[in-house]
Amino acid sequence: MTSETVPPSSLRVATWNVYLGADLEPLVRCDDVDTLAKATREALQQAERTRFPERAELIADAIGSSRPDVVGLQELGRWEIDSPRGREVLWDHAQLVTEALERRGHPYVMLHCSDTFTGRFPLEDDSSVGFTNCDAMLLRASPDRQITVLDAEHGHFDARLQVTVPEADETLHVKRGWVQADLEIGGHHVRVVTTHLDSMDTDVRRRQAHELVATTSTSPYPVVLVGDLNPTAGDGVVDVLLRAGYVDAWEQAGVGDGLTWGRTPDLDTDADLSERLDFVLLDPERVRTRAVELIGAAGSRSSGPEPIWPSDHAGVVAELELT
Repeated sequence: MTSETVPPSSLRVATWNVYLGADLEPLVRCDDVDTLAKATREALQQAERTRFPERAELIADAIGSSRPDVVGLQELGRWEIDSPRGREVLWDHAQLVTEALERRGHPYVMLHCSDTFTGRFPLEDDSSVGFTNCDAMLLRASPDRQITVLDAEHGHFDARLQVTVPEADETLHVKRGWVQADLEIGGHHVRVVTTHLDSMDTDVRRRQAHELVATTSTSPYPVVLVGDLNPTAGDGVVDVLLRAGYVDAWEQAGVGDGLTWGRTPDLDTDADLSERLDFVLLDPERVRTRAVELIGAAGSRSSGPEPIWPSDHAGVVAELELT
């Protein structure tokens, strides 16, 4: 899939949830401020243990080796801490990944880095942790591939999880959304859309899938939809998209089960991938799957005394032919 000779009608797309670095669900399940402060501290400590600056190098290695033209990335986080001394940015995942790619000679242009849910959570002292989740679309900047961006935009779903912050007159809206780009490649046109559906509420996730169908149905071009759909058994989320006419690239050309998620939150064990959450879906009348594979799967763990996986997800790369 990574040969140097690429037909002009070919498009390589990738999706990868690169993991924000901590499990935030305990924060939104707290019912008092003391429990929230403790959960915030634990989330921050977990983000330190999962070492995104090191993981960004592994992510860049995998993307650079597979050379996708377009990459949808989910869970790029921006962590900050506010204290009496001021505000400090701890980690900016989007910056770390793009800089790591640039150092490897694989420059990518960030078409959009769309903020989704954001919040600020107290610690036990007078400080607080701010977190913003971002979903992004990157385009490979390479002289051997003439890809023209006709348009690029992003949006948010109306359906969203709402969480009440303990002992505060505030409701946290867990926004999700999409990023899309209209591209011209070798005389062909295509719209690539990346998304990340809600992970905590089945009804919200299903409503978001219906919104996504409505949004993409107005495209004048064939659509390639990539992202973390977070399906669970019986929730019907993937079926919503298949009934709208999309087909699954992995079902067309993948080998094996295509499992993409299941590693432990600290990314430090040999745990196998156990579920399939990440998809490349496409318009079968005008796009054909030539090949599809996983990245960040077996063999991608770092070496050294404290090995770590690049993410709790594997990514999916598909080589497509536009017709």
